[in-house]
Amino acid sequence: MTARREDPNNPGRTSISFGRSDGALLVGEVGWQQSDDSGPRPGHWGVGVWQYTREGSATDGGSPQRNHGVYALAQGLLGGSGAGRAVGFVRAGAASRRVNSVDLAFDGGVMVNSPWGPHGPHALTAGVAVARFASASPSRAEVALEIDARWQPLANVAFQPVLQWVLHPSGQDRRAVIAGFRMEWVLEPK
Repeated sequence: MTARREDPNNPGRTSISFGRSDGALLVGEVGWQQSDDSGPRPGHWGVGVWQYTREGSATDGGSPQRNHGVYALAQGLLGGSGAGRAVGFVRAGAASRRVNSVDLAFDGGVMVNSPWGPHGPHALTAGVAVARFASASPSRAEVALEIDARWQPLANVAFQPVLQWVLHPSGQDRRAVIAGFRMEWVLEPK
């Protein structure tokens, strides 16, 4: 796929053209979302499949292979309501081991809304993610433990520091600490 500007009368317009060698990612998912008169609630589940229309390079250097996978996800209310409400989540996926360096992945965790009331963060999340490498040479799975907090001082602004401790990054016999920061600013038209 290539994007280029072709129209001198509309220099801000971008046209997109697809070539014969371009592919697409196809995804199909079915699921259920819990809701009531007030709208969506935290309970939901889904299962899905995905596939690229073009073959991908094999991780062993062999002939190109189809790249496809499956996944499942679920989220549900663990307890409480309003401030202190706890929501649990799990996700798992499997991908073609001939094309992807990670063939199995799992993550799960818990999010607590306003754990310390109105004076603390709006949400606190703790979770774990595990990735299994498709090839035998890294022999260990990567495990990441994460904690993050979300503050929302204004309706359209949020801050979220994140801290991860990673065991066996990329399957190597070592550890890593990763710190990150996310900011959201929602611009609404007047």
